[in-house]
Amino acid sequence: MLIIILIRKMEMTSQGVWKDGLPYKKRYFAGIVCLIEGKAILDGKRRLKDGYNPAVVDTAGAVLGYKYFNFRTTKLNDFTLVLNAQASDKWSVKIELMPHNEKKQILLKEQELKPAAKGKTDFENYTLTIDKLTQKSELEALGGLMGSAALFVTVKPTASNVAIKEIGFS
Repeated sequence: MLIIILIRKMEMTSQGVWKDGLPYKKRYFAGIVCLIEGKAILDGKRRLKDGYNPAVVDTAGAVLGYKYFNFRTTKLNDFTLVLNAQASDKWSVKIELMPHNEKKQILLKEQELKPAAKGKTDFENYTLTIDKLTQKSELEALGGLMGSAALFVTVKPTASNVAIKEIGFS
């Protein structure tokens, strides 16, 4: 008896069983990352009490890519991105979006972030307001931010590693 198993070529995504993308109004474990460019790892040695391994970016910086979040069917003008992270010093972040089936990333925000207290080692929420989306010509040419899109988070620590536990929207 000959058994043939066909495995189709598939795209690596973060969305699991969500065929239309992850609902964007939730928080997700940062380890669902499906693309890492640069110096970052999912660090099993830093496993947290909740069982999750944080995505740790070293001082060289890295891009963490998440495919796909579903931004619904209504055009958004703004949203808030929350990164639950651990950093002992300031770090910078760049947020880019690439609508599904597009080839170009669209810059949404660049910002420097600082921990509540320098040298602090707890995880804390860093909130980035992404606004004026309807004024971004690249998004408007596509009909605005709707449907599924990949999110790319470029992290650049200044003095020490940054560990990201969760990524979420509100």
